[in-house]
Amino acid sequence: DRAGIRAGDVITEVDGRPVHSGEELIVRIRAHRPGDRLELMLERDGTEKPLTLVLGSADGD
Repeated sequence: DRAGIRAGDVITEVDGRPVHSGEELIVRIRAHRPGDRLELMLERDGTEKPLTLVLGSADGD
């Protein structure tokens, strides 16, 4: 929510590399550490939207 991702958004790229499934997205995100910056491309209402976020940790940091 704080990153600006909304319900219904579809993440199509992580750091310029296409994402083809939810499992692939999880692998890509887990390859990074808390504090890393990710460049995402998402599809919202039929249009692509770039988004940059900084990963937090599972405990809320």
